[in-house]
Amino acid sequence: MKERFEAKIEKAGDGQCWNWTGAISNCGYGRFFLDGKNRTAHRIAWELENGEIPKGLCVLHRCDNPRCVNPAHLFIGSHKENMHDRDRKGRLNPPIGERARTAKLTTSMVRTIKALVAQGSKGVDIAKKFGVTSSSIYAIKDGRTWRHV
Repeated sequence: MKERFEAKIEKAGDGQCWNWTGAISNCGYGRFFLDGKNRTAHRIAWELENGEIPKGLCVLHRCDNPRCVNPAHLFIGSHKENMHDRDRKGRLNPPIGERARTAKLTTSMVRTIKALVAQGSKGVDIAKKFGVTSSSIYAIKDGRTWRHV
């Protein structure tokens, strides 16, 4: 198992990330099939180096690279510590704009909406034109949504 696992690692120097070259999850973490289960590669790397992970704890990355399996870059923490680490590193980035699952407008449409608002068009009329509510138009106008455009 260890040979099969290590065959999927692109090792660099000790201080560098060792990137996983096998299967990758939607979140960017390495995946490895072991004992009939798909497991995260960084957890297996931790276990190979340090032994069993205490129940209920997470394996966190110092390097903030989800593909990294270098044991020197990994450390143990609680779920709460994992969330604090995520927030501190600025990875809590919910999708905005067109990437949001519920988006009905595109960036191009929002630019047009902002131009129409600047020209004095009524929010209700703009909303009808784009198939959204007038409150959506006012949220764009007031900068509560689509601030990045």
